[in-house]
Amino acid sequence: MNNELSNERDIPGKSLAETRKKFMEDVEGRYLLWLSIIEESNLEEKNKEKLKVILNDCKNTNFDKPADRARFIEPDTLFSYAISRLLDNIDQTDPEQSAVFENLKDDIWKFAEEIKS
Repeated sequence: MNNELSNERDIPGKSLAETRKKFMEDVEGRYLLWLSIIEESNLEEKNKEKLKVILNDCKNTNFDKPADRARFIEPDTLFSYAISRLLDNIDQTDPEQSAVFENLKDDIWKFAEEIKS
């Protein structure tokens, strides 16, 4: 294994490099799905924009860049960070915002599993 990063490790089923590559190949299509979840919701525009910015940051992570690899060793780290940011930007007492968050969270983790298999 290329030990470009000292703490790289393989993910069961695929090498870390393969998982990163799969993320970068498939994230654009998944991002469009996440945007549709947001757009089809009844959230206020300002809330929609906050969520879109977070997901855009996730989508634009490039594991070919050393800075991104150092920040997010593997896609799961990136996904955990994005989900945490989404949660920080919703009103958990609002059922609509909570539902959008749950849908996004569930699909992000589904995507995580898909790129590892």
